[in-house]
Amino acid sequence: MKKYKVYDLYEGKDVVGYADTLNEVKRLAREWFRDTDGECCMVYAELNPKTKKYRFSQYKPVKF
Repeated sequence: MKKYKVYDLYEGKDVVGYADTLNEVKRLAREWFRDTDGECCMVYAELNPKTKKYRFSQYKPVKF
């Protein structure tokens, strides 16, 4: 499993993709930003290693 899950919260909770590093998170966010003409709200959630679930309740904004 990848360490991060990337979302767009602009009009719901769309899953953009998964990444192993923060650089990959930023790359995914930049591509999505470009594809949506900036109409997006990019955040990411980290994988909880114990439960193997992503901690959406502790999401963080993507700074790209």
